[in-house]
Amino acid sequence: METPPYTFEEMIDRCYADARAVALSRQEKYGPNNIPKFGVKGILVRIYDKIERAVFFWWEGAPKPEDEGDEDPFIDLINYSIFCLCLMRGWWTKSHCPPLEKNAPVFDLEPGNLQYVK
Repeated sequence: METPPYTFEEMIDRCYADARAVALSRQEKYGPNNIPKFGVKGILVRIYDKIERAVFFWWEGAPKPEDEGDEDPFIDLINYSIFCLCLMRGWWTKSHCPPLEKNAPVFDLEPGNLQYVK
């Protein structure tokens, strides 16, 4: 069993790290154009779909598909929210997406000390 986080910050950082890993994997799998193609409205549809899946499995008790973990819809909701922010800020457009960099550094998320670390 995984050691529980010691601080609130560590708890959040671990969840963000899991979401980041999924986002990078999906970006590599699907490419840079699938998100900006339909913009914020497209993300809202995807978010709605994930919420419906979570309600169906968690609230209504439907059996989950074998290829989907308990956390999957919630990790996807984190990532779609981040993708939406990137679109709204103009960082990810139909004509521009920052490149996916293999072995990219990660951020040290210490409050007030946002910096890259290897």
